Amino acid sequence: MKRYLRYVLPAGGSFIAMAAFGFQCIAGPAPRSVVAEVFTVGDMAAVAHVCTGYSLTNALLAAVDPNPARAIRGYVPAASPTKTLLATVGYNPADMAAAGHVRTGSLPDALFTTAHHNPRDMAVAAHVSTGSLTNTLLVTIAHNPADMAVAAHILSGSLANAPLVTTRHNPPADTSSTPPPTWQEHWFEHRQEMRRVFSNTSISVYYDKETPETITWPDTLLTKVWNYTTQTYGAFGKDNRLFVLLHTGKYAGGHPSTYFDRSHDYRNVIDVGHAGDWISPTGWNLDAAVHEVGHIVEGASKGVHGSPAFPIWKDSKWMEIYQYDVYRALGWDAEAQRWFNMQMKGTDNFPRPGTQWFKNWFYPLYHQYGGVQVLNNFFTLLATNFPCNGNAYTRDMNWGEFIHFWSGAAGVNLKPQATIAFGWPDEWEAQFRQAQKDFPGVKYK
Repeated sequence: MKRYLRYVLPAGGSFIAMAAFGFQCIAGPAPRSVVAEVFTVGDMAAVAHVCTGYSLTNALLAAVDPNPARAIRGYVPAASPTKTLLATVGYNPADMAAAGHVRTGSLPDALFTTAHHNPRDMAVAAHVSTGSLTNTLLVTIAHNPADMAVAAHILSGSLANAPLVTTRHNPPADTSSTPPPTWQEHWFEHRQEMRRVFSNTSISVYYDKETPETITWPDTLLTKVWNYTTQTYGAFGKDNRLFVLLHTGKYAGGHPSTYFDRSHDYRNVIDVGHAGDWISPTGWNLDAAVHEVGHIVEGASKGVHGSPAFPIWKDSKWMEIYQYDVYRALGWDAEAQRWFNMQMKGTDNFPRPGTQWFKNWFYPLYHQYGGVQVLNNFFTLLATNFPCNGNAYTRDMNWGEFIHFWSGAAGVNLKPQATIAFGWPDEWEAQFRQAQKDFPGVKYK
């Protein structure tokens, strides 16, 4: 049975928000002149632009009253309904204003009010072309139309306060100019109400009730870390803000989240717990916080979600060079030297016992091939060459691909350095040769 969308027009209604029409899905025969037949509710986008005497038929605006003044201004007049919906006399869709108001007037403020955007920041959502949105008819401030779900979706029978929903991994970021004064945690075992103690245009800092507000070093130091990180590796989402959550006496250790992740409300987050206190701005306190920022870089840089190299370098190896570069770039010489000395002594049992990742792999690359440039190049090459589905990597790397991409980042074949650092099994040789065939865009001498 076909599904239809019915509206009930209030008495005396004219230019009124679609939410006031009380739309609902029904099944059965279509009542005349008040029903929009649509392909599915998910494909239906044109329902928000109806006024007295107007109906939707087969996802097109069709006038039942010859008076164009009775239509929402700028839309299809009675004589010229077209499949592009916004093709009015003298205008093509690309010429139409689509930011929450139309050419000869404004839509009511209640229309397209969402959790994240005001009406004038919204693209007009009433654009259906053969059952789906088209690139020319849905333009938003920061989202590609291909990444958008239908903006005018039905929520509880109405569009009132219905947030935009995107497909895949990039729903609208938090774009509020002032982050919320409190934030209720709802992930893992975290159930604390965090209070905002500091905020600027780059970061917002939240403490639990056990962390005293007299601790202020994260405000300045982590602002510098985040600003340098975004200047180096690019923006992380539309809002491009870092949320710093610090706990005292609980949740020992930390975790990150990115603007791709629903779990933390689509925010770039470092959430760190301390068994002791946060008074000191150096040592573990600083290292743990910056470490989590590095995970955001590996998991969400260049607009792509995921870390294909994580199974290879696991948790900490990438961070060793990332943190060294951050400390050095910010002129924190004592911190950089402290970190350097510690990492040069470090050993791991992967991929073989006694491996010195920093000493024999990352530091030589960093020192010989352009410093932070080689680090940034790696993520750029990944984003432009490694398999993705939209804005998410589809798989992890193998060792041959890992060396191939780092060779591209450095501009030279790094097989000799990899042999020193990790050894070179026959399996890696086969993978390396295959990677060179599979990813010809990754070039080096």
